[in-house]
Amino acid sequence: MRAIPVPVINHILCVSMKFHFLCDIMRVMTPWCREQIPVEGNFGQLFDQLNVSVNQLSREFSTEVVLQEEQQQSVLDGVLLNQTFTQVIKESFLNLTRTMGQVMNILQLLLSFTFITVFIQ
Repeated sequence: MRAIPVPVINHILCVSMKFHFLCDIMRVMTPWCREQIPVEGNFGQLFDQLNVSVNQLSREFSTEVVLQEEQQQSVLDGVLLNQTFTQVIKESFLNLTRTMGQVMNILQLLLSFTFITVFIQ
């Protein structure tokens, strides 16, 4: 404050020097940061080389997107006009359930015959 005689400028320049506790915090935190957040010594150099490599790749490569539209048949072509899509799916599921029930009945019947045959012999 004495070295800079201009009142406003010396307050602006010297206000950070009044916070002595910041220096104490830095002294405590620096060893902890070195242990908990290890950074290799050549990290800056590696980062710069990586940046240069990415910049060179972006200069040497170019891409062009080509979009082709392909017409396809609609999914509901085979569906009757008076039925909705959900009704058709429901009917298909019910038919499949009915068929699987019949298959299970046949398997149950075969299992019963097998048991009777083994029991008789």
